Amino acid sequence: ALVAFVPQFGFTSGVVSNDIAVTLAAVCGLWLTARLARRLPCVSAREFAWLGLALGLAPLTKESGLALWPWAGLALVLGALFHRSWGTLLRAGVVIAPIAAAVVGWWYVLRNAVLGFWFGNPESARAVETMTVEGFLEQWTEIEISFWGLFGWTSVPMPQPVYDTLRLLTLVGLAGLALIVVRRHAWRRAE
Repeated sequence: ALVAFVPQFGFTSGVVSNDIAVTLAAVCGLWLTARLARRLPCVSAREFAWLGLALGLAPLTKESGLALWPWAGLALVLGALFHRSWGTLLRAGVVIAPIAAAVVGWWYVLRNAVLGFWFGNPESARAVETMTVEGFLEQWTEIEISFWGLFGWTSVPMPQPVYDTLRLLTLVGLAGLALIVVRRHAWRRAE
């Protein structure tokens, strides 16, 4: 619901692109990962297969979907650590990895065979300059603005007060989250 009401998401949803498909696959993958990691000892092979499908579909629709893989792996490892269920984690890997690889692997093999590169594009392989603090801050502002709403393929921005208000709301939300974490830690200590 939070993502659905972000103006940029609404704009992107109305345009033909792969962004919405990768978002759907990533959200399904994250939801399945959290659900399975929480219930790890009691998870069936079929449930692991669904996660493998989501992990394969995300990078098939857009290469950035590969970023979901380490997070899913980390969550499952943490779930296994919490539940002391290493056998289930091994079973998860045996089911998830082949399904994800079958769904997306052919695409990367074909792309390498035809175009000669596995990831990105040939231009992305050129040397990149080290980013300075100023460059990082400039880039961060661009990312923040394009996250909230930069329409017409980056040519129609919202008024600056809207971005300022959204930034303020984000900071208030993060402060509230930090407060919840601190209070929860204090409650546990008191118990």
